[in-house]
Amino acid sequence: MTDKNLEKLNKQIIDETDGSKFSKLIQKLLKKYSSTDREYILETLTDYAKNGQIIHWRNFLLSDIIELVNEKETEYISFFEWCVTQPELTYWGIDGLLKTKGDNSFSTLIELAKNESLKTSIRAKAIVKSKSCCKFTLSNPSQL
Repeated sequence: MTDKNLEKLNKQIIDETDGSKFSKLIQKLLKKYSSTDREYILETLTDYAKNGQIIHWRNFLLSDIIELVNEKETEYISFFEWCVTQPELTYWGIDGLLKTKGDNSFSTLIELAKNESLKTSIRAKAIVKSKSCCKFTLSNPSQL
C-alpha cells in the first residue's frame, strides 16, 4: 500500500505547470521517498518523462531516473530504448540504456552514431560510450 502523502505528492507533480515549483516537488519526492519507495518513484519519474506537461523537465528527470535504476535492471530497458528514439531524451537515454542493457546496447549505439540527422554531441556520445561499454574497440571508426 502506497503512503497517502506520497500519492498526494505524485498528483501534485503530475498537475504542476510551474517549473520552479515542479523542481521543489521533485526534490522533496527524491529526498523523502527514494530510499523507501524506489520503484514507485521510478514509475512516477518514467511516466513523467514520457507524458509530463513541462517538456524540458522530461529531459532533466533522466539523470534522477538513471541514478535510481540499478545496473542491469532489465525492466527499464524498454524505457531507455524508447528514450533514445526521442530527440529531446536521446543524449541522457544513452546512459540509461548502457546501465540497464550493458554491452547488449552496442548495436543501438552504433545506429545512433551513424544517424546523420542527430546532433553531433549525441552521435559523439554514442561513439564514446560504445567504446567504453564494450570489451573491444573499433579498429576503423570510419566504418560507422
